[in-house]
Amino acid sequence: MFYYPLPTIQFWLLILSLIFLLSFLAAIVVLFTDLCLTIATMTLFKGPFFARSGLARINQVKKLADFKPGQKVVDLGSGDADLVLAAGEKGAAALGLEINPWLVFKSRQKVKKCGLEKLVKIKLADFWKVNLNGFDVIMIYGISYMMEKLEKKLLQEVKKPTKIISVCFPFPNLKPSKHLSQVYLYNLKGS
Repeated sequence: MFYYPLPTIQFWLLILSLIFLLSFLAAIVVLFTDLCLTIATMTLFKGPFFARSGLARINQVKKLADFKPGQKVVDLGSGDADLVLAAGEKGAAALGLEINPWLVFKSRQKVKKCGLEKLVKIKLADFWKVNLNGFDVIMIYGISYMMEKLEKKLLQEVKKPTKIISVCFPFPNLKPSKHLSQVYLYNLKGS
């Protein structure tokens, strides 16, 4: 009768080391991809850096925005589409405006994979050139140097009551009606 000896502890340590190494390499690939996207967005397309929202922030946005079916939602600089997908999952008609063509391509793939093509659209656009009137919720994960200019744009263009969600960077002159950690809700009355 033949029997196979049980693997030694060295064998299991080798397997665990390989799993750790592969996980580490996968994390390096993700970081490198994000770095490349950031450099491309900032240099080629003159936009701010790309940063993932993260699950905690997405949940905070969902709580503050309180997305509802039929709402019109826009994400200014939609990146990898996580926030517009969160809105679409709740039945809102969501539009992602993104200046980086690679992120637009990847986002459209993600939307299709989630089966939300009827509710979520990703548009290659510079949001500074888009009129923001007519949306129920406007989301932005911007950067500090652009917030004053964006505040002026919103105050000029928004004509109806609108929720503005800003991730990480508050507006300099508007007072948030509520915030969760670094996610700010502003309720604009419109003009």
